[in-house]
Amino acid sequence: MSSEVIKHKSIKKGKCNICLLQIHVKDTEAKISQIFEEISNTSWVNNLQQLSSRISFQTAATESIQYLKNKILSGDTSKVTEDSGEFLISVSASIALRDEYEHEVAPISELWKEKKAGNHGYDFHSRSVDNILVFGEAKYCSSGNSHGKAFDQLCDFLDGEKDKKDLHFLEQFFGPFPIERFQAGFKSFAAAFSINSDDHDSIMNNACDSEKNTKLLEFSELYLIGVKFIE
Repeated sequence: MSSEVIKHKSIKKGKCNICLLQIHVKDTEAKISQIFEEISNTSWVNNLQQLSSRISFQTAATESIQYLKNKILSGDTSKVTEDSGEFLISVSASIALRDEYEHEVAPISELWKEKKAGNHGYDFHSRSVDNILVFGEAKYCSSGNSHGKAFDQLCDFLDGEKDKKDLHFLEQFFGPFPIERFQAGFKSFAAAFSINSDDHDSIMNNACDSEKNTKLLEFSELYLIGVKFIE
């Protein structure tokens, strides 16, 4: 395996359950190759109910896969860059939510969101076993630790109501019930970020105690996913 969950635990803060996950990604070249093999399989499109959605999502996915290949595979995939780092973090976080918490995960948003100037929004999405939508953001830094940037981005998106703008797309993947739950005030967030320090526990604890996540603690769950790239 080129990535594995090293440790996970939960902490309660007020009404929010904070779930902390540490992931090690080894052999990035093999991991990137494995991921591209998986995302090139767009059979998930066939599960969409509306014909118009199947046509639109297939077109977007085909274009996006080629775009990602040109952007990421054109360089040295044995080394982590900003582009490949955030891509790997998004996918690794989605897999961890699926495998550790039994979430149903949507394809990463790079595959189906229209590319526009500026940030297109959340990087990954899932639905919890309680039918709560999870909106995730991935951040990579080659030095230091990037959880603060992930929190800032999540809060900016929350203020800009980008979660609401994703609902039409997410209903295609998850059906109407989690959308109804969202309307009733139930939603959660995930911050996935690179870890460069060898003291993983301290970084995760600092992320948990950060004042930057205060706004996110108003909701039922917050997932903190630290990703360490092992050279």
